[in-house]
Amino acid sequence: MDTTKRILPRARQWVIAAVYDIPDWDGIRYEKTDSATIVAEMSVYGNTSVFSIAVDEQQPGTEWTVAMVHPCTGLSDEGV
Repeated sequence: MDTTKRILPRARQWVIAAVYDIPDWDGIRYEKTDSATIVAEMSVYGNTSVFSIAVDEQQPGTEWTVAMVHPCTGLSDEGV
């Protein structure tokens, strides 16, 4: 599973709101695995993969983690 993490200089509640709003705007169905994590099948550059998006409060901001749980079939290592 490929993962990227970023510390965002925002309050946790605002990052969580954005995590839920983005798939809602695009009509993407997602599963809440806990109060600050979703799993969704999303298309990125035309390739549909399953992602986990999580939010965790850290100092001095909020950690945003995106993990590709299941890559698109046939995606190159560079694409992953």
